[in-house]
Amino acid sequence: MLNFRKIYEFFFSSFRIAKDTELVSKLIDEGERYGLVIKRSWIYGAFALIWLVPIGIFAGFNVYLLGKHFEWSPLGYSIIALLVANLAYSAFVSGKYVYYFRKTYR
Repeated sequence: MLNFRKIYEFFFSSFRIAKDTELVSKLIDEGERYGLVIKRSWIYGAFALIWLVPIGIFAGFNVYLLGKHFEWSPLGYSIIALLVANLAYSAFVSGKYVYYFRKTYR
């Protein structure tokens, strides 16, 4: 049986406080004055933004296929409008998440 706690600690071992304290002390002893901390939630936020790229590509392809299938008729335009509205809403929600995320984790 897999022990997910061990797997999690393996991937995110640098987030344990004891290890962080040792790392900071070592860096100070080596003369480092600045460092960059990347939190897991920042990585999640970046992936949330990157996810919009394939959604946009697939939506554009679907708009083309819908237009071609419905021969650019009013019904086709209404379905395309709904698809574009869905894409715009997805972009809005992702942007809102990133705004909230930056506000919370600053």
